[in-house]
Amino acid sequence: MWSRGLAHVAILTGVLVLAACGGAKPQASSGSAGAPSAPRGPQLPPAVSDWLRVHYAAGSAIGPTTSADWVRTTHGRAATLTSGAAPDDTQPVYLFDVHGRFVWNHSCPPGAEPAACTSVGTDAVFTLDPQHLQVLDFGVVPRAPDLTRFGTVGHVAF
Repeated sequence: MWSRGLAHVAILTGVLVLAACGGAKPQASSGSAGAPSAPRGPQLPPAVSDWLRVHYAAGSAIGPTTSADWVRTTHGRAATLTSGAAPDDTQPVYLFDVHGRFVWNHSCPPGAEPAACTSVGTDAVFTLDPQHLQVLDFGVVPRAPDLTRFGTVGHVAF
């Protein structure tokens, strides 16, 4: 246990160090005391962020969610994951990978096996038209796709 005199010396030393360094600068917390804040990644526009939180943060109709990774790309480039657009489609979209546990019962052609009409996985992958806030393509996959091949990836925790 510190004595009163040593505590005053420690406080004075801390003040002198701060003064020598130009004063304290506020930093965003990364969860542990004294750790530097993580670099900020790309940020979603408020309307897109609000849409995502309304539709996925509280848990979607297809399963509970924890977070999402996203990248801004074109509908044609995203087609390599979503298969919903022609490769030359240059419409800007957000490509999302929402993490959680998902069971998606989707439509199937008449006579298809019931198992072919259900997708189960840990990731819901979809493209979002940022102008109209509409999902263009959607799927559930067993593991997270590599979004880094499309550009700088952003992250949203729910």
